[in-house]
Amino acid sequence: MTKSPVVKSSLLLTEEADKILRSTAKIIGVSLSNIVCYVISEIFTETELTKEKIQDLKDNMKISKLVSININNILLDNIDSHNKYGLSRRIFLGLIVSEYLENNRMNLVDGVEDEGNHRIKTQIWIDSDTKKKILNYCNEYSLSINTIISLRVIKRKERIANYHSGNEKETLDTTFSQSIRNIIEERAGELSISIRFLILLIVNDFLNEKNC
Repeated sequence: MTKSPVVKSSLLLTEEADKILRSTAKIIGVSLSNIVCYVISEIFTETELTKEKIQDLKDNMKISKLVSININNILLDNIDSHNKYGLSRRIFLGLIVSEYLENNRMNLVDGVEDEGNHRIKTQIWIDSDTKKKILNYCNEYSLSINTIISLRVIKRKERIANYHSGNEKETLDTTFSQSIRNIIEERAGELSISIRFLILLIVNDFLNEKNC
């Protein structure tokens, strides 16, 4: 699969949202861009951005922290296709991303210990169709699969009964921070399943939730 070219963009966040963003990226071990793009993907797939909602955010949020991000052209076109109600892209994104970060602190890394910069690689076998779907989603929203899995395992939303494996298998490489790896190991132990199977469950459930 050919990845879309990446360009630089920026957004303005509230002071609190900026702190949450930087803490989340540090603990998970990914770039600020990955976290921002994940948040945008969640907003665009789950939230109706009405004129009233955007105006309310504009009236009640003070956005002043400039964050530069790298974003691919596919997501950039998606952003620009949305009605921004007269706001610049920088302000529009800043408002909706700030609200998400502040409202979903507990679903990010609040309470997760920072175990340092050590990174752990895990290779899994995954059916070809599922791999294609998750990589397409990552390309569509300009983010890494490591970001999706890391933030989903914190939510503890995986469901064993929903997993069905196809016949043709391919390898998929993942890399996690020590903090996330510890959570994955703990969760796999609670469910009495392997780490690799837990990762498969998380990917599968994510795709089902997004109707991919």
